[in-house]
Amino acid sequence: MAEHPTVGQACSLASCKDLDFLPFTCSHCQGVFCRVHALPASLHACPADPSTTIVVGHKFADKFNDLLPDPNRRVTDRDDAAKERDSKRDAARAVLEKNFGKAKVAKLGGAKDASAPAAPKPKHANPIIELMRLKQRAGQGDPRKSAGDVPMDQRMYWTTYFFECESGERVEKGKKELWMPKSTSAGKALDLLADHFKLQNVNNLGPDPAKSGTWSRANMQRAVEAMHRDGLVVFSGIVDPDALEKLRVVMTAESNEIQKLKTNPTQYNHGLMTNFLQAPPLANPALLFPAVYQNPFVVQVAEAYLGPGLCMPFITANTAIKRTTEKQPIHKDTSFVHPSAPFMAISNFLLSDFKPENGSTGSPIPSLPQSSRVQP
Repeated sequence: MAEHPTVGQACSLASCKDLDFLPFTCSHCQGVFCRVHALPASLHACPADPSTTIVVGHKFADKFNDLLPDPNRRVTDRDDAAKERDSKRDAARAVLEKNFGKAKVAKLGGAKDASAPAAPKPKHANPIIELMRLKQRAGQGDPRKSAGDVPMDQRMYWTTYFFECESGERVEKGKKELWMPKSTSAGKALDLLADHFKLQNVNNLGPDPAKSGTWSRANMQRAVEAMHRDGLVVFSGIVDPDALEKLRVVMTAESNEIQKLKTNPTQYNHGLMTNFLQAPPLANPALLFPAVYQNPFVVQVAEAYLGPGLCMPFITANTAIKRTTEKQPIHKDTSFVHPSAPFMAISNFLLSDFKPENGSTGSPIPSLPQSSRVQP
């Protein structure tokens, strides 16, 4: 029998030793392995495989630690700053005690106790969240304005504190969270706040236009300019609201009875069942309020605009019917040709708000400028 040369090589792994005709040589440890244990090197636990080599030694650890921040660095800085601050405070306090005595300086506040824990810093409230909470808590500032009358974006909210001085110290006596319409004047807001805190209101005790019945020169000019520019001017605060309320109660009851008798559209203005004329209660002396029929503010503006020697040609009431959709045509209340110069002025006293629920009155003027509103 012919002899054949040895082919292949046994696996170097002690637990294997299989003869492999195509062995592999490890590039790291130079050992010969069978195809099962050759690759990856971890299959034969290669001692020279760099992926399994663990770097040990203090040199690497030192370099790694140098890359980390010192956890005590900021604490040390804060401690140094606190010590410097305390040192300056103690030095300043010593100077004060030397010049004014310890008793007086003690009233300013005791020295900081190093053993006492530092008080936590107060957290600043988020103003947006605080405003939202205020809107939820705020009550009605003006009792004549309900929540349904004033949209949210037309309200102003505030927190008002009431203090009194007792023995030289300011003592809080009350707190109110309220909302009011943005159109509320500063004086009106103060009057309403006085009512909420049940305070004696001492505003407007001196001579003022509302009590003297005389316009100031500035307001008279504003009123006449508004008449010339817009054809109308709105006055506020020239009539006691109680007088208007008494007229409203009486005339509302009468208008309801009058409306029951009007069954034909021809009995209404322009044949539309939207409003009708109503005579004011002139026969009742208790309702003849001078502030309505002889209002000095109205007379002064009318004379400044039309001239002296005025007369009242007629007086009537225009009663609008609630929840009607038809509109009267634009018209004039005089049948003759108008002169080219102003010759007449109409004074309207509003007894009710102009709303669809109780009768609306339209105006051909798109909007009324703020300058056309005058208050004594």
